[in-house]
Amino acid sequence: MKKVVLQKIATTTALLAVMSYVGTASAHTIPNSLAAAGAVDLFQTTCKPNVKGKTAQLVTRVKAAKLTPLVSVQAYKGKLASQTTDAKGGDAAYSPDAKLGGGDGVYTILVDKSGSGKINYILDVHCQTLTGAHTEQPEPVQVQNQ
Repeated sequence: MKKVVLQKIATTTALLAVMSYVGTASAHTIPNSLAAAGAVDLFQTTCKPNVKGKTAQLVTRVKAAKLTPLVSVQAYKGKLASQTTDAKGGDAAYSPDAKLGGGDGVYTILVDKSGSGKINYILDVHCQTLTGAHTEQPEPVQVQNQ
């Protein structure tokens, strides 16, 4: 009897853990690195409407593993662009959010650095409605890896 109760508790706990993870997994966090001087990583992602509404903006930010070189992210859609830089790499904080109000559709995202030396970074990308709710977005596809 105790074994059955413990099994039910373990199963319930596991299901709750999975459900809470799924609820927070709407941003796309991509660890990567830039090597050569002038290196640029290129990604594409598509923002789509869902039950929460249409996409109003793509939000990007980046976090560098060390102080130098500086790491920046730019996003483009049509004639619109946004940019942000992690001005204090090596800490736990991301760069300020860069919001690009391009609506639903395909976005191009570039990550670059200010100088020579290999650097690891974490790119955070997500599509949002005007109220900040996440819209549908497949995992960004890396088109170029330098």
